[in-house]
Amino acid sequence: MSLEQLGTIADIVGSVVVILTLGFLAFQINRGRLEVSRQNARDMINSNNDVLLRLTENDALLDVHIRGQQDYASLTEAERLKWAFWVFAWITQTEQGYIDRRQKDFSGMMLDEYVEGLALVFRSNGGKEVWPRAKAWFDPEFCEAVERQIAKSSTTQLELMADPE
Repeated sequence: MSLEQLGTIADIVGSVVVILTLGFLAFQINRGRLEVSRQNARDMINSNNDVLLRLTENDALLDVHIRGQQDYASLTEAERLKWAFWVFAWITQTEQGYIDRRQKDFSGMMLDEYVEGLALVFRSNGGKEVWPRAKAWFDPEFCEAVERQIAKSSTTQLELMADPE
């Protein structure tokens, strides 16, 4: 075998190695992106749980949350803003998880349950005031999912969680 033939074989082997390396790198990048998205979904769930825990630990915010759902008109301007910001933070966290799930499979991450949690609040008097104004800031597909969930029932968070009947 001549030196020229060995050089050609070496070039072919080198090309194959480069292609395999690029394929492996593409696989690793995709895997890394998936893990980042999964971590975002886990962080969203942890953040939502933290927000709800803070709600239970802050009597003033809990009172505003309850009155915001029962009788939104009874809230002062400052309380309406406080409640709207609290709900906005919750929507933002849930939306990010929804968008990440749309890109990849997140089965078992309970994202649908978080969308239902939002829908429970948005079915209330205060939710009916806040959601129509807030949804312009969010992903249209996410908003459609929330709207579909709202339409499934008339049950509110207070009726589900706090109604003694």
